[in-house]
Amino acid sequence: MTNSRPPIIASWLLRHFACGSDRDDIAGDLSEHYQRGRSAWWYRREVLAAIVTSTAAEVRRHPLWLIGAVTTGCLVVFGIYRIVMPLEYPLVVRYVLNGRQARPDELPLVVFVMEAPFNVMLGWTVARCARKCQTPAVFVVAMLSVSLGLWAMWQNAQVWPASLHFSVWSWLWLLPADVALILFGGGLLTTSEISSRRSRP
Repeated sequence: MTNSRPPIIASWLLRHFACGSDRDDIAGDLSEHYQRGRSAWWYRREVLAAIVTSTAAEVRRHPLWLIGAVTTGCLVVFGIYRIVMPLEYPLVVRYVLNGRQARPDELPLVVFVMEAPFNVMLGWTVARCARKCQTPAVFVVAMLSVSLGLWAMWQNAQVWPASLHFSVWSWLWLLPADVALILFGGGLLTTSEISSRRSRP
């Protein structure tokens, strides 16, 4: 038996993203197998399988909670977004850009600054509404965000003036950044929400 610790990133993913009350038992079993000689590749594969299967099981157990939470979260945040966004850009122009309009190469960063609070709010709202299936609900809304982001980039690439040289590559970094903010808002990247989920019956 070896005293080496399991891969850190895989262990962190298992601790934060696996669902169900038996999360700690699974983590202990996988760690024990790893210390008995299983490879790091085996450990990572089993962590991924545990996350996928436990998430799918939560979705099957609470489909209405998930649908209701995602729908409610999206509607609430979209409503606030529609009210606040027209007021937000003038503030960014005034206080961040020193009174000038954003250049095309600055637009991705400006969009990120403007949308970041809404992504955090979206993850938080969905997690609070989906008390019985928080992790799957936050995952679903994060994947919806990626899908909508890709669609918006494709649409912009079709209509953007050629003189401004729209580059999809300069916008792609927004997708993982938005997902990280949604997961953070949903409590999946912090230990506090995980602890509260474990304490629930």
